[in-house]
Amino acid sequence: MKVLVGIPTYNNRASGYSIKDTLAGLANQEEKGFSVLVVAKPCAGDDTLELVDSYKDEIDLEVLVQRTGYVEEAMNAILEGSKRYDLLLTIDDDAVPNPRWIKQYIGLFERFPNLGAITGAVDPPTFDMGYHQRIRSLLLLDRPLIPALDRYCGYFSDIGLFEFPLRYPGSLVIYSLGLRGVNMGVLCFLLRDFRLPCVSLRGLGYEWLTGLNVVKQGRDCAVLRKGCDVLHRERTSLSRPTTKEGIYGYWLEVNLIPYAVSLQSQVNLAKLRSYKEAVRMYSRLVPRTVTKAWSRGLDIAWAGIEEGWNPERVRRAVIESVQAFGSCRP
Repeated sequence: MKVLVGIPTYNNRASGYSIKDTLAGLANQEEKGFSVLVVAKPCAGDDTLELVDSYKDEIDLEVLVQRTGYVEEAMNAILEGSKRYDLLLTIDDDAVPNPRWIKQYIGLFERFPNLGAITGAVDPPTFDMGYHQRIRSLLLLDRPLIPALDRYCGYFSDIGLFEFPLRYPGSLVIYSLGLRGVNMGVLCFLLRDFRLPCVSLRGLGYEWLTGLNVVKQGRDCAVLRKGCDVLHRERTSLSRPTTKEGIYGYWLEVNLIPYAVSLQSQVNLAKLRSYKEAVRMYSRLVPRTVTKAWSRGLDIAWAGIEEGWNPERVRRAVIESVQAFGSCRP
């Protein structure tokens, strides 16, 4: 099985060049003969490219310099590069794989031929993003998007939002679209005609969209309680913001996802609009950073679907909203 490991990276200097530990972990793999593709977007004063080059004698490694765009463009470059391979594994530039990481993934895909995508264990454990899910459940807004997701723990609802399980079952392999790019494996033949819509700044949910593509082609997605594990460094990042601007952008993009989902499957617009209006009222009653972002993300998603915006127009609305939030803060 020909394996490609894809690593998107930007400003790794901010994490103390943690990518060196990622690459050292890959160089120490029991499985040999795999390739690594690093997609790096340069920034001033960052020596990531030089550091990555220093590993070319230890790993079959290619570096692609990303001149424009954000996370989705970087991942699309990795998807394009995976065409000549059988298995694509992705890992973040602040995660360290165990020495049997690649070998374990190969073994799992051979053991479970129904699986098309897997996320291995992550330490610290997967976070729960079930914000306001109980409300959606009470309003009967958590129906699965397509019948194939009826037995899934994590899935897209028919309004295009992701429903995380409030409690995971005890089995080792859990059917879920809740994949995580920090530690993910996908069979490459399922990705040949798939590209991510470039709509966001943080790339939130691109893994879930990848999983939906896999399910629509007749394969399953799963997350693991243990196995194929990586150690994920604790640090501020696009998916773990600490500033108010970062938190606003994060929650806006979480609620923007129905637009991207609508490009793959039909979303129930009437229900999405009702939910959007309920959230708008709530955000006025409780005007906090998260509730404002939650409401604005749904507004952009609904307008994008209803008015037929292209991804570029959606991304422009995201940028304008984040900038407006920053400028109106005292």
